[in-house]
Amino acid sequence: LAKEDGGDPEMTEMIASEIEALSNQITGLEEKLK
Repeated sequence: LAKEDGGDPEMTEMIASEIEALSNQITGLEEKLK
């Protein structure tokens, strides 16, 4: 992740959890498609 504004730990944390949620959704979709 690029730190453009000196880095915002909360923003990074939020983005990380968003990505985790998305990858969980993708995993769930892949399970349905099997």
